[in-house]
Amino acid sequence: MSISFLTCSEHPEGTVDDRLWADALRSHGEAVRFHSWEEGAPEDMTLFRSVWDYVPKRAQFLEFLNGLKGRAFNPVEVIRWNLDKRYLLDLVAAGVPTVPTSVGNEPPPKASEWVVKPAISASAYKTFRVDEKGLPGAIEEVRKDGLPLIQPFLREVVEQGEWSLLYFRGSGKPKFSHAVLKKPGSGDFRVQQEHGGSTERREPDAALEALSVSVLSYLERFDWLYLRLDAVVVDGRALVAELELFEPFLFFEYAPGSEDLAAKALLEKIKGA
Repeated sequence: MSISFLTCSEHPEGTVDDRLWADALRSHGEAVRFHSWEEGAPEDMTLFRSVWDYVPKRAQFLEFLNGLKGRAFNPVEVIRWNLDKRYLLDLVAAGVPTVPTSVGNEPPPKASEWVVKPAISASAYKTFRVDEKGLPGAIEEVRKDGLPLIQPFLREVVEQGEWSLLYFRGSGKPKFSHAVLKKPGSGDFRVQQEHGGSTERREPDAALEALSVSVLSYLERFDWLYLRLDAVVVDGRALVAELELFEPFLFFEYAPGSEDLAAKALLEKIKGA
């Protein structure tokens, strides 16, 4: 049975990340193909990858999830939990250090500026940085696309950057792979490369390692293959910005060999079934 890398119509042959992972699997003798999720549920094993156009098509995407019959990585139950960013409230309730987040009409966290975004979003879609005057308008604009999330704007993202730590989990304990530091372009606050951000490989410090322990402990309730932990360090304390468990860019090109670690983890999952 082959492994279907789920993509979207904009990336029918996958991204650089996808192709590196696919080639690593092929080097282990596995059959891999790319499959746009909009073409319907494949019959073989499914690896969620660059399904990046799901946000404006969320109802269709949820139907797609309902139709999946074979094994999926990460599993559908993990994706359902991770799809809506209100999972951040679950982390807060569990005591995981997390960027303060309010939902809908709740009072926003104390700040002089805020970031407002939809609960279901990707790649900084409809993500606004606003002051007190602009906050009501941003909330109403986001509400057109769903439930708004409101967080304090953290200057540390602009001044220091946002971290991404990558983990893979096969049949044993999660293994740390690599970390990158992402910084926004001049005059922006968004760290994504498509918005002018830059990326460099870095080694995480003790604060980030402590946060990872807390996050990995929480995620023991799920059976997951890959995780990207996005974090911001504020006053020496690392906070979860997001957990990416189904469509993250994994920055393989910044850490040669990391794609093979990911491939081996997937094969362990498959063979351990």
